[in-house]
Amino acid sequence: MKKVLSLICLVMASVFLLACAKKESSQSKDTTKAKEDRVITVATYTKPSSTFLELVEDNVKEKGYTLKIETVSDYIQANIALENKEHDANLLQHEFFMDIFNKENKGHLVSITPIYHSLAGFYGKGLKSIDDLKDGSRVAIPSDPSNMTRALLLLQEKNLIKLKKT
Repeated sequence: MKKVLSLICLVMASVFLLACAKKESSQSKDTTKAKEDRVITVATYTKPSSTFLELVEDNVKEKGYTLKIETVSDYIQANIALENKEHDANLLQHEFFMDIFNKENKGHLVSITPIYHSLAGFYGKGLKSIDDLKDGSRVAIPSDPSNMTRALLLLQEKNLIKLKKT
């Protein structure tokens, strides 16, 4: 199953990157500019997203492009950089997050393909299971609307909180 998931992710990342590739103009007189056009700059958060990009680096090179991977720590700043054409693409968010970014920032970002995003989950120092969480324990959740909603729904799914219907 892991091999199948890895293969699917590899194919998705390849399609994603090649869709971002810019066609080099045959009329380009500036060779420096032409070389820059052969570089695809992708912002990503951390592993495993950066690992997926590293896995397709050779495929991208075979197509005549260079993949430049930039690790970022802030999704909003990465989206602003993408909006300002400082990156060609990013691999770090789900579509709902991107849609909210677009609304709040008058952005024009579009999704090329859904991504695998493994960072959502329960993590705790010294806890082996969500069942080890004690009553009155504090939990941290994301502050952005899309991920906050997802975190709250996960907590409710595990019967740790009860959300009111509005």
